[in-house]
Amino acid sequence: MNHRKELLLIHHSHTDIGYTDRQEKITRYHVDFIKQAVAICEQIENGGMSEWAGFRWVCENTWQVEQFLANSTSEEQANFRKYVQRGWIDISGTYLNMTELIDIDILTAKLKRGLDAAERAGKRPVSAMTADVNGYAWGYADVMHQQGIRHLFSCIHTHHGMFPFNQKPMAFWWEAPSGQKLLTWVGEHYHFGNVLGCAPQGTTNESLEKAIEAHVRKVEAGLLRYKADLEAQAYSFPFIPLMVSGVMTDNAPPSGEIMAFVAEWNRSHRDTFPARMCSLDEFFELVSAHGSNLPSYRGDWNDWWADGVGSTMNAVKAFRDGQRTYQLAKKLDPEGMWASKLLQQEAEDKLMLYAEHTWGYSSSVSEPWNTLVNDLDLRKTAHAVNGTVAAAENLDRILAGKAEVSISANRDKAFRIINPHDIAVHDVVTIEIEYWEMVDGEPVNDVNVRRRLAVVDEKGNVLPSALNPISRAIEIEVEVGLSPREEKRVQLVLQQTSPAILSERHASMGAEGIRDVELATNTEKATVYELQNEFYHIVFDETTGIQDIVDRKDRTSLLHPQREHAPFAGIYEWTPIETSATDVRRKMGRNRKSVATKRYVSKLCNIEVKTKNKLYVEMLLSFTLEGTKMYQVVLKAYWHVPKLDVMVRFHKDSCWEPENLYIALPFMTGHEEEMWIEKTGCILRPGIDQLPYSNEAFYLIQDGAAYVAPKKTVHIAIKDVPLITLGSLKAKAVTLHESNPKLQNEPLYSWAMNNFWETNFKVDLSGFYEFQYTIWTTHEPIDAEGAIATCKRLNQGLIGYPSA
Repeated sequence: MNHRKELLLIHHSHTDIGYTDRQEKITRYHVDFIKQAVAICEQIENGGMSEWAGFRWVCENTWQVEQFLANSTSEEQANFRKYVQRGWIDISGTYLNMTELIDIDILTAKLKRGLDAAERAGKRPVSAMTADVNGYAWGYADVMHQQGIRHLFSCIHTHHGMFPFNQKPMAFWWEAPSGQKLLTWVGEHYHFGNVLGCAPQGTTNESLEKAIEAHVRKVEAGLLRYKADLEAQAYSFPFIPLMVSGVMTDNAPPSGEIMAFVAEWNRSHRDTFPARMCSLDEFFELVSAHGSNLPSYRGDWNDWWADGVGSTMNAVKAFRDGQRTYQLAKKLDPEGMWASKLLQQEAEDKLMLYAEHTWGYSSSVSEPWNTLVNDLDLRKTAHAVNGTVAAAENLDRILAGKAEVSISANRDKAFRIINPHDIAVHDVVTIEIEYWEMVDGEPVNDVNVRRRLAVVDEKGNVLPSALNPISRAIEIEVEVGLSPREEKRVQLVLQQTSPAILSERHASMGAEGIRDVELATNTEKATVYELQNEFYHIVFDETTGIQDIVDRKDRTSLLHPQREHAPFAGIYEWTPIETSATDVRRKMGRNRKSVATKRYVSKLCNIEVKTKNKLYVEMLLSFTLEGTKMYQVVLKAYWHVPKLDVMVRFHKDSCWEPENLYIALPFMTGHEEEMWIEKTGCILRPGIDQLPYSNEAFYLIQDGAAYVAPKKTVHIAIKDVPLITLGSLKAKAVTLHESNPKLQNEPLYSWAMNNFWETNFKVDLSGFYEFQYTIWTTHEPIDAEGAIATCKRLNQGLIGYPSA
């Protein structure tokens, strides 16, 4: 059937900061592209190119407008504002094309500031578009709606990704967690208009009119075939939108010649398939006419492209530290009494730029030695570092306002401990004293003096504490209970110690000085065979490491019965290159491995009890693992806090082949439960709270995951590594989300790193890494929001610092 349909061309430039050139150069490009679009509008208005009347340009995001306003004259801004208000130039309401790394606070702040900039430029957008990215955290829908955005046009790039619903193009109402809805269009690739020939190029060697006529005849069959294909697949809308750039590249300039194409096309197809250029608002006005008949879907639009962050994990770790510091600053100083607004905004700007979706130069995998590849990687990393520095400087200002003091030769050894959270906390906080300092006139670098150090509160109560000498300082961990927002002043003092026992009546240590005898009557045990405290009984295995972790409160195992790997075991994958470093990756499709992938599991080679004191016991498990020169698990169990702190450390080899490294987290409550994760601005159940046919192969989370049973919860706070996956690690056919509650019951893995992509992921994963995980159990009813809040406060911690 040949129904009349209108071809709507939405003209924009895809923003990819660092994919095609230096980041600062791309910034300049997009400023100039807006100036070029204004110049085209002026040519139309003054009659120089009146035949281009109907030209439209869409600023793909408010970042482009923000940069233009900062790098243009008042006259240029006035001209831009004129054409925005006239409707010839449109502004999309998104700030940038983002990954899900960014947290809800920074996303909200930057989205609002970008919309404010757009409003100063003539319009506060109600429509938004994205290009390239393959999804958004569910909370993104709420943030956009809160800021006045009502429409979203998504142009997904299906390279190693896919659109939801197993269908495009299509429209639907995307229901946010709050219940608010966005009118959403799932469109074609953002260059599909270029692929079909809607943007003529190379027309300067002959007259424009003849060149355009020849071009239309050349591409005519493809456009008509596309229309016929849609009609054959029951596409019912009376219009077909296509995104188009001036040339077929990312970061592309505008082109008035698209209107020449439109004019020539309409000479032949005005009655059955007329074309025109269109703004986002004009497009959604047409879609809205069909709004009452559109389906509504509620759930997460899980991003297929989230895995890029796993190729730069040291920078991502710094980024996540910067976000936590930013969050703590807001908690400690909600009214802005001491905070610097400039530093806060700098942190927002830099962290937002790091979380933008571009993950390296286009030849990062094919030419990892290339100077531009490595320079652009350093520039990208600088955003994370500079954002973290700004957040830290801002927090320092706030702590100074709250009586933090700098080191001095004879300062009083007083400290302030703060619970910045809205919930009561009983946990451990760390304070530090320099190695050269004195307490009560005696040097702390003297071992005998350190044995006498104690922490007392203002009432003279001695708080449980333990010392750990580190480079150039001594860490003191203090167990403390604090009410919501409570602050407590403590003091370091010296105590008299009891004489050491010369001889013990009970068997625990032989003459060689090794404690390896544990009596059955002991409730606290710490040997290379088992560890037991008030909360957990941990059994070690001589090959895999941790064999079992039993919750002593209800006598159930905390480990998944179908687990393939021990807790915190490393699983390394490596795929041989048979053709080229890029081709082997391309052929994996939406998988991140292949049947040729080799898989290796860490093997235990030693267990040591490194530290045992009144506060905790610390175990060191050393492993061998292919792809690394070192793989260690440092397990710290506290005697009187239901917390297991784990540091996974490894030294990664350099490798050009595709790689993955996973860390097993096969935890559960041992009861009927639901698994919840936190993504930007939302919590959800993987395999349940998702859009149909969306990605369920992996997820990018914020602070952790929780297994919630009616009377018990296992919290897994994941401080550094944002990617997780569920289920078997073996290569298998890709499945899309079709209501899969069974995914809830699959073992969990932290996806620590990968170099999968064949273009712009960082290929060299080598170096030293340390990632932190915390397991915390509770035995009272708690909802999912409370469980995730616990993960967040475990990662943020309590605050301790020297004070007056």
